[in-house]
Amino acid sequence: MSVDAPTPKGGMYRADSDDTRHSKEDALNDREFELLVEGTHRLDGDYFELESRLVIFLAGRLGMRAGEIAHLTEDWIDWHRGMIVIPRHESCTDGRDGGICGHCRGAAEQMVEHNPGLGIDEAERMMWSPKTEAAAREIPLEASTRARIVLERYFDRFDEFEASRGVVNRRVTRAAEAADVEVDPDSTYPHALRATCASHWAAKQIDIVSLKSMMGWASYQTAENYLAESGKRTEKAIRRL
Repeated sequence: MSVDAPTPKGGMYRADSDDTRHSKEDALNDREFELLVEGTHRLDGDYFELESRLVIFLAGRLGMRAGEIAHLTEDWIDWHRGMIVIPRHESCTDGRDGGICGHCRGAAEQMVEHNPGLGIDEAERMMWSPKTEAAAREIPLEASTRARIVLERYFDRFDEFEASRGVVNRRVTRAAEAADVEVDPDSTYPHALRATCASHWAAKQIDIVSLKSMMGWASYQTAENYLAESGKRTEKAIRRL
């Protein structure tokens, strides 16, 4: 059965080009990203510091979505090959008593609403799954040595990322609030960090195929948009020089 996947806030997922157009405006530059990371060191408690840094590096340097981060387990990580492998399906057990989490339950309910004939039990069994087929992908850890180190530190202590989708959002907000005033908490959120990742690698001249693959986009157009924007910024910098 082919079903439509709802967004966390209701309705249907937009095309990648629409989904990233607004968050791209909130992407952090390299200085702002470092200030955000610095903000995690000001949080109370070693665990909150580590968890917040993990979220920030996974989203801001490896391009993971908030839902992917919330369902991350060490089974997704191939340490030998240096890859995070986002699966096509992973049974959600992040809720109470090993059931599905509230985010997945809400997504299943919306899926049933938009797909007549689909039962809630079947929809819940489909949780968790990535946003699109392209989102099931491999992310190279060599893209960011710092991200790999944070992952190693976290999984030295824990078997899975135990925070909900809402906690993922709050970790980013708290770090932004603790960071320098150059970082605006109102415009710093997980999807903006994904845009930060895409902008960062586009500026480093990554090729379009690699950028699309790393970010898990369904269309090359989104990657083209980031690469074109990076080219415009480079051209302006050369003109200033």
